Amino acid sequence: MNIYLLFIFLIYSFALTISPYRTFLLYVILHPIINQNFAILSQPELPLLSLNMAICFYTFFYYQVFKKKEIRSLKTFPLIIPLYFYLSSIALSTLFSTIPFLQSLVKSLAYINDEWLFILLFWMIIRAKDEFMLILKSYFLIFTIMSFYGILEKTLGYNPIMDFERTWILDPTKITIWFYGIEDRLGMGRIQSLTSHPITYGGLLAIIIVTNFYFLFNHSKLKQNKLIFLSFLILMIINLIFTNSRSPILFLLVGFLGIINLKYQVFSRYLISIIIVISLVLFFFGGYISTYYQNFENLIAINHSNVGGSDLSTRLLQLQLTFELFKQRILFGLGLGSFNPTAAINSELMGGESVWIKYFLERGIFGGLSYIIFIVFMFKKFRIINNPNFNRFSFFMISAFVIFASVTGEMEIRVLFLTVMLIIYQLNIPNDQTYYKKLYNII
Repeated sequence: MNIYLLFIFLIYSFALTISPYRTFLLYVILHPIINQNFAILSQPELPLLSLNMAICFYTFFYYQVFKKKEIRSLKTFPLIIPLYFYLSSIALSTLFSTIPFLQSLVKSLAYINDEWLFILLFWMIIRAKDEFMLILKSYFLIFTIMSFYGILEKTLGYNPIMDFERTWILDPTKITIWFYGIEDRLGMGRIQSLTSHPITYGGLLAIIIVTNFYFLFNHSKLKQNKLIFLSFLILMIINLIFTNSRSPILFLLVGFLGIINLKYQVFSRYLISIIIVISLVLFFFGGYISTYYQNFENLIAINHSNVGGSDLSTRLLQLQLTFELFKQRILFGLGLGSFNPTAAINSELMGGESVWIKYFLERGIFGGLSYIIFIVFMFKKFRIINNPNFNRFSFFMISAFVIFASVTGEMEIRVLFLTVMLIIYQLNIPNDQTYYKKLYNII
């Protein structure tokens, strides 16, 4: 047991009783840096208990018991229908699991926490627009700091903070710990800053970058010094490139399509600056970037094993093997928590580099259907009448997320993605109760 993290949880629990709203708000702000290594309990033979899991479940029960009148009803949650389907698929997969019931049950609680509980708490508790802006500004500051640290990591060739955090994990079989050196990916190395994986870091950066460019182009009255603001965004893009990961670049490119609008003068003004910066970078660092291009090309090429990571043939093999295993348990899958034991026997599965692999393998047709419903409802609910700018941004952001998850898996970016989408959605939605009723009554 990690005494220090347990102490942090006890402090949080005490603070929640004194000032529930502000305590949870602070947790929301710091959430992006609390990665999988923050495990209170990680001993062999015992279930894994992360700091995030302990905080989220405790907060949920505290508000349900003591502060229920101060939270929004779950019925107002835009993705409540996908949540019901998700919980149903979780329950069925757990009941009919091929692995021990208790093990599958523990895994189901972890999935619910990692994929939905934080988002539900955020929706129910945080409602004021001032707090929404505070969260977005705080995220920008946090990822700016993480980007400076990412440059330091790139310079040093190793990550001292993550190396220290990994010592907290007493049973490495419970959490996959990734190590990357300067020789990886054609000798270019990979950075991950304060996150658990370079792809995770890149995906989170892509979300923050696209979101802030959306505000930059659509809100000309931003109070920040825009030159400094833009400089920090470029720093984040450099960090994203240094993650040497392909899926985040895809996310960034697709997400940018949602903010391109030549009709707006502010966009045209910054577009010229961006083109100049890109041209200078290509001129001075063209040879350096070409090495990264080989890594990106590997995503759709066949048998580029010299690059590292999975090429197209490997991913197709994973999908083929998943389909063969899926046919054994079509309805409910092999059960939650069955992927790692299955991958240990079938090494071709590797990390299961697609969200569809884990959903169909572990949860069967019901699990796959629940994820499809989740995607459909995101496109359906994150739309605002007479707001084409937001609707364009929303469509391409969701598309980018789906492509990212399909190519690599969600890689712990779902929480930040949905948090940002819910914030911008609520900042743009009219303060009209008639509109709300119409929106929430549509299924």
